[in-house]
Amino acid sequence: MPVGGQLLLDYRQQLPLENGQMPIIKIDYDLCTSCGLCVDLCTIRLLVSEDGLAKPRGDRLEDTRRTGSTVEYDAPGCSACRTCEISCPVEAIVIEV
Repeated sequence: MPVGGQLLLDYRQQLPLENGQMPIIKIDYDLCTSCGLCVDLCTIRLLVSEDGLAKPRGDRLEDTRRTGSTVEYDAPGCSACRTCEISCPVEAIVIEV
């Protein structure tokens, strides 16, 4: 469905990735400044602001792991477009596929 001139992907369908892996969103909350760019620019509206921090929506996750200040989210609904990663001014987000 077009929204603001953009085509939003249906989050319920996991996109086929070349290596067959599920995208992993890694966010370092010590680096995150809560600017909200990643939330605003997420093409599938996966990221939301929760308590001032960017997080993937809980209903679109399979697993979560914490290592120090970094949280890894297994996100089958992520399109791995890397818009959040590219837009983050402090490089707090990394998408692994």
